[in-house]
Amino acid sequence: MTQTFLNVCQCIWMLWFGILTSAKRLCRVKSGRPNHQSSLWQTDFPYISSTIAPSPEALCEGSITVESDGRICINGRVNYAQIVDAIRGEPMYQPAAQTISINGHLTSGSANVVLGASTRYLYEFVTSYNVNGVWYEVSDGIVDDLLVASRGTIDGVCLDPSIRGEESYYTITHNKYSLSGVNYSDLDREDLALLFFGRFNSVAEFHKSTEVEPGFIEYTKSRLIMGFTNAIVYAFPTRLYGAIPVFALTGTSRLIVQGTFSTKDFPNPFLAPDNLGGIEGVQIDTPWETLTKAIQDEGLFTTDNNKVPLYFNVVIKKIESDGINYKCWGEGKTTMAAMDIEAPAGWGDKMDEFVNDIIYPALSKHGPVALHFGKRIPPNSDIIASALDVYGSCGVELGLDLDDCYHPQCERKTSPQNFEYPALYYT
Repeated sequence: MTQTFLNVCQCIWMLWFGILTSAKRLCRVKSGRPNHQSSLWQTDFPYISSTIAPSPEALCEGSITVESDGRICINGRVNYAQIVDAIRGEPMYQPAAQTISINGHLTSGSANVVLGASTRYLYEFVTSYNVNGVWYEVSDGIVDDLLVASRGTIDGVCLDPSIRGEESYYTITHNKYSLSGVNYSDLDREDLALLFFGRFNSVAEFHKSTEVEPGFIEYTKSRLIMGFTNAIVYAFPTRLYGAIPVFALTGTSRLIVQGTFSTKDFPNPFLAPDNLGGIEGVQIDTPWETLTKAIQDEGLFTTDNNKVPLYFNVVIKKIESDGINYKCWGEGKTTMAAMDIEAPAGWGDKMDEFVNDIIYPALSKHGPVALHFGKRIPPNSDIIASALDVYGSCGVELGLDLDDCYHPQCERKTSPQNFEYPALYYT
């Protein structure tokens, strides 16, 4: 029952560039789910053809092969749920939403995945990939080849066996603070995994691997707590987010989630139900040290002029970047922050204002700032220019002039371009 529940309770991020697995199979749990760039597509982004609907349904028609050496190879497009099915439910690194397409995830520039207490960049697990029908062995040029589909559709990928793992266990604990009372030393704790900021308080969530298998009572209690929390989030109608400030309570609601959890039951501890595609979401990427300095020195999210708006929420995920394939944040171990800013659907302009006027100025004083290009992208903004500078510094060619565009930022400029949906991958 738990596994069935998990398969249903997953998705927030649906990248507009979907992925496929069996003929005419939809990537989303239900048809008609909007994507993160939905409002921008309808109001700010131009279209090549007025006959193409603003929100076509992504297909997942691809096939999955588990090779003898343990690699997982995909032809066509599939979502993470299909990969989990292919490996018979074994624990594997994955995002908060299993209905994200892995192909689309790769176009984002900063795709990350989670397994228990560990969070990594997806690119570190890639061994080869297929762009426009041609296979490439992974190299330092992976981001240039894949970013915002500039080189064409991503029609396949092979993943290293290490993306999978044996069942293991991890604990979840929390500390809660007033906005003026954030414990800065906690921000440097090795086991800090998630940091929540709302209008009224902040919550730090700690994930720690453990070799101690929980007893029956603790195991059952933890599963019930996590299942209950996910069910409540899943059941709440997204149309009410603009009427009731539930996002302000996201961190507080996580305080109930504590105990010891299995990576087989909950590979990603912080799930995003499929119906949460109907929100506005921006992801900002920056070194962890840049984030902590902005919080301490600039009062980001904690002082009166920098607080999170009442109907918004900020969820910050800590990522360990290995710099193996993905060198945009340097080589070797680098601790990164992936900041998700969430708001009710239709509040995109207010979100852009919060990002451009509050978040970006505070972060940019202390380090480089980039964007996840699979979610909302504030058009013609300083933060887009900053993100392009970051990617340019790690070998990405900018300012392209393309005939075929499959993403609004395909030419890697601050202004969106005309784009079309790849017909093969959409209904």
